[in-house]
Amino acid sequence: MSGDTENPGVTFTLEDGGRKVPVAPGTLIELRLPEIPGTAIVWQLPDPQGLEFVSDGYEDMSPGIGGASTRVLRFRLTGSGPVDLHLVREKEFDPVTSRDAEFSVRIEPQ
Repeated sequence: MSGDTENPGVTFTLEDGGRKVPVAPGTLIELRLPEIPGTAIVWQLPDPQGLEFVSDGYEDMSPGIGGASTRVLRFRLTGSGPVDLHLVREKEFDPVTSRDAEFSVRIEPQ
């Protein structure tokens, strides 16, 4: 993974979807979501107000075509209002029929 190497202030996984979380402004937010990049069904990056994009990378990549991995996305909370972070896992060129997962979390600045 490239980009910011500091420890995240808060980390979310797929199981954390639907939560409301109080987070201090300036906190690094890390999303760790399962993905199989070789299938072209990937998490689509959001552009929510109140978050600054920090980095995007992969960890735990299985060898070979179709190998599973963990997509690691990092953002920094910059806004003072609540942020609804919503991602979908789909093929960019076929979002209607390929969508197979969604992830949402509400970040509430404290």
